[in-house]
Amino acid sequence: MKFLICIITTLILSNETLLSMSIIRSINLPSDAKGWGSNNVTSSFIGDISGLYLNPATISTADQQISACYTDYLLDINSTNFILLFSNSKRSLAIGSKFVNYGNFNGYDNQGNFSGKYSVNDFILSATYTSNIKRKINYGISFIYFNTNIESITKSFFFSRIGIIIYEPKTTFSVGFSILSKLLAIGKNYDEQIPNQYIASVSKKLAHLPLRIGLQAESTDIQNITVKVGGEFIITNNFFLRWGTSTNRFQISTYQTFTSFFGGSSIGCGYNLGRYNIDLALHSLGEMGYIFSSSISIKI
Repeated sequence: MKFLICIITTLILSNETLLSMSIIRSINLPSDAKGWGSNNVTSSFIGDISGLYLNPATISTADQQISACYTDYLLDINSTNFILLFSNSKRSLAIGSKFVNYGNFNGYDNQGNFSGKYSVNDFILSATYTSNIKRKINYGISFIYFNTNIESITKSFFFSRIGIIIYEPKTTFSVGFSILSKLLAIGKNYDEQIPNQYIASVSKKLAHLPLRIGLQAESTDIQNITVKVGGEFIITNNFFLRWGTSTNRFQISTYQTFTSFFGGSSIGCGYNLGRYNIDLALHSLGEMGYIFSSSISIKI
């Protein structure tokens, strides 16, 4: 299985279209278990660090905090995320890092001789600035460094993501939009044509149900639109249940769509302990298994 993953990863790095989509997916991976629990439908959830990598404007009114997240994928694939957020009533500044480890593999030369072990990983570092106008018009920009490494192949890129969220406090309705663009590639012959990514979303806290629900559409210059829906049930002031699904579940296969109904969907929960927030989530990959994520954030 790991050998198959290695082959797939190598093909991705050697194919321009596959590489570009792989990079975008890595950047968009949820920053915490709260994001995983709602299937990453967080790009218009104002005051929430879960949407940091999808729309920087989400953190405009978030509390000052530090967050750490560990996510366990299939086999020994895993990722770690850290976010440090400084904020006041007008501005926010966040530093985020994300490391995705695809595991260690055995290397072989063209003659089939063992050449040693190597690792495959992605590293992402981001800096985000946001501000707001009367807490209704929220805007932000992120500068993102991305590095991917497999054996002797290393590729690095710089991206920017610009986002805006318009929020109406009286109705709790918000609408957001963001765009991810490549700024530059580092190294010779590494100028892949990575497409822009566009994310549009709406969300609202329902008046007669203890539920915040979001609808999100994602697209690139070379990919069809993916639609996601997710939300958060407010069970008490301290306890939350989360859920989410997307049209990606229909792209797994027709067979798995009917045999594994929850494939491509997520569930999660969170508990508020004053300064501390603890979150857990499961994301279904159909018959392949599950992704498990846990995170903690501390107000500072």
